[in-house]
Amino acid sequence: MNLINRNSVWFALACALLALTVGIVLFATFLRRKNKGRFSGFSGRIYDFFQFNWLVGKPLLSFLYLISALFLTLYSFEPLLRLGNGQVGSILVTVGVRLVPGNLILRLAYELLTAIFLLCRNISEINRKLGGKALSDAGGAEQSAHPAPPPANGIVFCRQCGNRFGAADTMCPHCGTTRMQ
Repeated sequence: MNLINRNSVWFALACALLALTVGIVLFATFLRRKNKGRFSGFSGRIYDFFQFNWLVGKPLLSFLYLISALFLTLYSFEPLLRLGNGQVGSILVTVGVRLVPGNLILRLAYELLTAIFLLCRNISEINRKLGGKALSDAGGAEQSAHPAPPPANGIVFCRQCGNRFGAADTMCPHCGTTRMQ
């Protein structure tokens, strides 16, 4: 191993150690959950970016789709550069096969990725609207400060486990949660 390779390895290790150290310090200080809403302006945008409250994936994905579709469309016409000796029919078929199905497959792939990004964003918005409440570790929904009114048909389900209450039940027969009136 020559001197340049050894220096590159040491530099890479030093960068990794520095990144790990700075990452731990930032995570333990700046990115703590109790700092939510504390920052505004540029600091707030940086905090939201590192907390994944601001997703850059969808605009980036749209840009990459545009570039990919333009490249694929332009590259589809590459066989026309080799035109000659009665190959017009086969070359036009090649252009058509690259142009139409290629762009269709590209579009479907990017729509699938976009759907995944939209799903993530919608889940984040739902979580934000619920006040950051997530499912509890026990697997049930956390108790709401404002219980939902009973349904019009008189059937009531447990807010903790989802089992149906009997007409005279005051506690859930499955998990023991008190029935809300």
